[in-house]
Amino acid sequence: MVTVQEKIDEIENGLNYVTNSLILKSHDDRGLVIKWLEQDLGVAERKEIFIELNEDESHMAVEKRTSINSIEVEPAGG
Repeated sequence: MVTVQEKIDEIENGLNYVTNSLILKSHDDRGLVIKWLEQDLGVAERKEIFIELNEDESHMAVEKRTSINSIEVEPAGG
């Protein structure tokens, strides 16, 4: 398992990642949603994932918490 920060680093180090586009969309003790942009031939595509968190780590900073599972979120109607 990886930490949320390791997951963020993986996204930000991606070849098509648009610099400074990653934001925390929402979160609670059980999970969080982050979104960012990836560029392909001059066009940005929205990306979004849900990360399930270890609830036993709710006292920790979000970035240091363990990512139990993550799943890409498809746009509505996509």
